[in-house]
Amino acid sequence: MNEEFMGYQRPNGEVGIRNKIAIISSVVCVNHVVQQIANKVKGAVPITHPLGCGQFGPDYSNTLNTLIGLGTNPNVFGAVVVGLGCENINSRLIANNIKKSKKPVEFFDLQEVKGGSPAAIEKGVKLGNRISEEARELEREPFDFSHIVLGLECGGSDSISGISANPALGIVSDRIVKFGGISILPEFTEWIGTEHLLIKRAIDKSVAEQIHELLSGFLDNLKGLGINFLGVQPTPGNVRGGLTTIEEKSLGTIAKAGKSPIQGLIQYTEKPKGKGLWLMIEPSLDVESMTGLAAAGANVIAMTTGRG
Repeated sequence: MNEEFMGYQRPNGEVGIRNKIAIISSVVCVNHVVQQIANKVKGAVPITHPLGCGQFGPDYSNTLNTLIGLGTNPNVFGAVVVGLGCENINSRLIANNIKKSKKPVEFFDLQEVKGGSPAAIEKGVKLGNRISEEARELEREPFDFSHIVLGLECGGSDSISGISANPALGIVSDRIVKFGGISILPEFTEWIGTEHLLIKRAIDKSVAEQIHELLSGFLDNLKGLGINFLGVQPTPGNVRGGLTTIEEKSLGTIAKAGKSPIQGLIQYTEKPKGKGLWLMIEPSLDVESMTGLAAAGANVIAMTTGRG
């Protein structure tokens, strides 16, 4: 097995496998503008969302941290952040935090551009093209696996994926960890019924207690709300695919993480605090899960599926 890959060196020491320009919307109101800018800048990807205005508390923090994390992802060379101008999650705040990774970043607000959306699109394209030109000058280099941050995802699971694709990905995860890289397992609600197996793999008592408290506390909270979690898991698609219990589904989920020791738990979008295998606390929804992995710094996300 080749122990090297070709990647792009970032100023902060991280390594990207792609070399994209992120055009980021700070608020839902400018999604169309962001989409149009990205369409006209070579190598650009639009990052749009339905949030950014009137948020506070954990909602505010989650949105802000996600947008910053996506902008600082190793696969991003640089970014243009577009705001409206009256939102509390504003373009300057996002851009200034992305700049801490030493990447080229530009930002502006639509309300400050004379000429409305057409003029804002034109300005964004100019800024994006300037960064894109810099990105095209950067050449790929060989790097060892210690620079890999692997996100482990699954969706549309059936009775076969848990004993085929997922264990195969688990072998890859173990190899990445062995060579000094990072692997992240999300989807905590799909660990239910396997907590005793995860606890045995915890590096110390503190991590073991965190796993136990997370899963038992989740079920207790649902019980207090009168919700039967086991009544909605496995999903109808899982059942049609041959899964009959949450335990069967969870055994398949954790198979993606191989057999490596668990270093600790991280919050949604939080970057791992060191090398090795980490567990991410997130809502177990495929799109949100992969977004959280990318915001946490994953430069590779592997998604397995049984039903497609």
